[in-house]
Amino acid sequence: MTEREEKVSAGTDEVLVPSWWQRILQARGLSITVSFLLIIIISASLSPLFLTSKNIESALLVFFVEYAFCTVAETLVLIVRGIDLSLAGIFGLVTICTALAYQAGVNIWLATILGLSLGAACGLLNGFFVTKIKLPAFIATMASGLLFTGTSLGITAGRPISNFPPEFLWLGQGYLGPFPTQLLVLAVVAVLAHLILTYTRYGRWLYAIGGNEIAARFSGIPTDRVVLVVFMCSGLLASMAAIITSARFNLAKADLGINIELATITAALLGGVSIDGGVGSIPGALLGMLAIAALQNGMLLAGATDYVQVMIVSSMLIVLVVFEKYMAQRRIA
Repeated sequence: MTEREEKVSAGTDEVLVPSWWQRILQARGLSITVSFLLIIIISASLSPLFLTSKNIESALLVFFVEYAFCTVAETLVLIVRGIDLSLAGIFGLVTICTALAYQAGVNIWLATILGLSLGAACGLLNGFFVTKIKLPAFIATMASGLLFTGTSLGITAGRPISNFPPEFLWLGQGYLGPFPTQLLVLAVVAVLAHLILTYTRYGRWLYAIGGNEIAARFSGIPTDRVVLVVFMCSGLLASMAAIITSARFNLAKADLGINIELATITAALLGGVSIDGGVGSIPGALLGMLAIAALQNGMLLAGATDYVQVMIVSSMLIVLVVFEKYMAQRRIA
């Protein structure tokens, strides 16, 4: 939306200029920055431990890194006007199958590759439902997520699997110099995703499909193929998060990624990604996830239970969706 709009009414030109508060609300980068600073200030006031170096490192590794992989995945799907509610299901299924493959005698790195391939295949299945069978993404991914979770629970009867080899645990617990391994892997993935979205034809196709899929199809963009690849990438990124989480905890469990969609969708919307598609960026979404991680860490230090944390993040999601719809109506008006 331009800063100045012209409207012709009753034969005279009337110039409408957005008020100062409308400009602030429409500045997505400013909104997430202010929200992030407010969360930091409130969390620091609730606990003196919040801004200590040890707690900051802990918050990054516990509340941010694995969620950030899934935030990148959710951002890509939201940009093409979709949604992926199967991330937790893929998360659990990948950890279980990787652990079972290793227990069956498969080399741990080959088992890891099989786990990543399984996650990509799960995403490909979601993309097939959406592009070929034409199911709404909400229904397709919710149903497949329940299927993946049910399969994981059926295989293990809800029991965890542990005792991975030390070289595998390095993925979630190791360091390269002063930097945690999983943080470096996330940095590579995030930079690559940002470059693809910003500087490649494929990235422009994603925004075009999210803006108007019909127009994108008539302009020659292979929309079905692009959306199929987006869902496959979403599954692959979720499986990467699952592998790293499993290595960090030395544990594989069907519900290891429970509620991860709630945090990642909220983070993406907080970071400026539109629920209506066609708008968003990887840096903005990751900043939104950083804000959610700071909020969760602050609530934990303040003694809030898991249920309270879920309630607060859920409330944020509702507010963000309502706000997004309101601003969309204002832009149309």
